[in-house]
Amino acid sequence: MRCGWRLTLIAVFVAVTTVGLAGEAQVQAIPNQTDLTTLANDQFTKVQQLTSEIAGIGAFRADTRNVVMLPAEMAAARGNIETKLRTELSGGLVDVKLSQFTTDGLARLGEELGTRAGSHIPLQYGFLMSYDAATDKYLIETDAPASVLVPLMAAHPGQLTTKWAKSEAEGRFDDQAPFYGAASVSDGNATCTAGVAVQDNSGKRYMTTAGHCFQLNESISISGDNNYVGTVTYRNTNRDTELLYTNPYPLGSYYNGFIWTGGYKTSPASMPVAGSQYPYYGQSNIYTSGQTTFNQGGRQIKQLNINYCPAGQQTCVSDNTGFTYCCGTFTQPGDSGAPIYVINGSRKAIIIGLHVGKTYDSAGQVVMVGVTMGSVLHAYSLSMVTQ
Repeated sequence: MRCGWRLTLIAVFVAVTTVGLAGEAQVQAIPNQTDLTTLANDQFTKVQQLTSEIAGIGAFRADTRNVVMLPAEMAAARGNIETKLRTELSGGLVDVKLSQFTTDGLARLGEELGTRAGSHIPLQYGFLMSYDAATDKYLIETDAPASVLVPLMAAHPGQLTTKWAKSEAEGRFDDQAPFYGAASVSDGNATCTAGVAVQDNSGKRYMTTAGHCFQLNESISISGDNNYVGTVTYRNTNRDTELLYTNPYPLGSYYNGFIWTGGYKTSPASMPVAGSQYPYYGQSNIYTSGQTTFNQGGRQIKQLNINYCPAGQQTCVSDNTGFTYCCGTFTQPGDSGAPIYVINGSRKAIIIGLHVGKTYDSAGQVVMVGVTMGSVLHAYSLSMVTQ
């Protein structure tokens, strides 16, 4: 659940009079609270970066100021660090405070409480634990009742705070914004697989799927929970690909650079996307991740530069932009649109194509068909959303 609030301030202009070298009265504006709040917001990303560089343990926003929390063992350096931050953050208001925790103490607390055995939170309840800089306490977000949490709080007086939250494992069938690729998507009748998140030159993000799945202007949702994913906005009948988009565009992160990679229906497994590449003949260790057959590996490229147009289907793969691949578990209806990928040395997905169907090759063997990711990006003047 994402929620928030906004405080609207009425700005009051304040000025002071100073005397210049020539004896003339000059008016110098003092930044009002609204200006300082805006400046603090703009500088917060930089503050977080600097907090990491100086080995701080957290930062938070406080009205017109940014606040950096130092671990207790850095008390002697507090003054110098505050001077350094104020020098680097021109015009910004930044405070440096000391935490009740040392770096090691906070790490030990997380290790102790971050398991079922350590927290004593039963399996039927979820939890998310992290240090909260604003309260200088270790925050436990959970749906567990107070009776479960009271002994935990008593064992760590003054160190913990709690907040009610529902923590459930997500997957391709109950995804929510920001949406991942390889989710199960539907218009209420047909069901297909989302491909990957892409973006145009202005930064607008889209989600791909197979072009034969849905019609233009249809509203598409996650199959399992009806969360709205987007509307079919573009459809390329020569790449058998279409783009989902939500309008008005709410957030840059509405579609994220991850794909679901679970091998069973309720799996929460996912993988970040690092980019794309064109496939090459004989390429192996290829995976697909579809809503029907889930994540499947052990695949290999069979043919390149193919054109594919099934009977009764208006969308095709043309301009020599298709390829066939084999081996492993065959894809099934519903897998259309699925990302086809390899894994790089950083355990991230490199997308080589999108799955569009099955056919028979010249030897009479069943092969699976994909459209190259590079040709899809080129056709729409897009780039990958990566992590």
